[in-house]
Amino acid sequence: MKGATFLVVCASFCLFGLLAVTNTGSAVLNEGPTGIWSCWPQTRYIKADMAVVTHPDIFKWKFAQRGEKTVEKPTTPPETPPTTPDLTREPEKGVPKPLPEKVVYFDYDKALLKPEGKAAIQRNVQFLKENPKYTVLIEGHCDERGTPEYNIALGERRAEAVKSYMMELGIAGERITTKSWGEERPVDPGHTEAAWRLNRRAEMFYYE
Repeated sequence: MKGATFLVVCASFCLFGLLAVTNTGSAVLNEGPTGIWSCWPQTRYIKADMAVVTHPDIFKWKFAQRGEKTVEKPTTPPETPPTTPDLTREPEKGVPKPLPEKVVYFDYDKALLKPEGKAAIQRNVQFLKENPKYTVLIEGHCDERGTPEYNIALGERRAEAVKSYMMELGIAGERITTKSWGEERPVDPGHTEAAWRLNRRAEMFYYE
């Protein structure tokens, strides 16, 4: 009898250590940190790892972890809106063309027209009267003697002399523009009287 009672007490003690009854009536294994049942929580992690290994997307994850390079699509720069032309500006002139008599020559340090120069200008004036829409450009030049400032002024006086004579012959001043190059554009780069004689000049052009 005592032996049966001892067995019952031992069985009760073991059962109490194995099971815990919850409020819902379900039995839960003891998850204490020590003892024979300490390995029980690890079974949950093993099951979780197995779920990852057997997941159908495991191969997608594996290749994604290799870091496949992605090519970025080039961005298209924003379109620039078309600019509206400035109608207030005057259109640029084209390339000037030489008049029938392109050049008149001057004496040293002078801006007076010689008879042959006046005859050349008269022929140009006749051409301009036949083409009233053309405009004129007169450029004054000098030889290398004298300072650059002085030669710019002398070249301007020579161009103005040609313009004044054209106006006397009936060409409106609004059609004529003058410019001085001084000694910057010699016809002959030499340093002799023959070269200087060619460089003391005024050249005449027209724009269509």
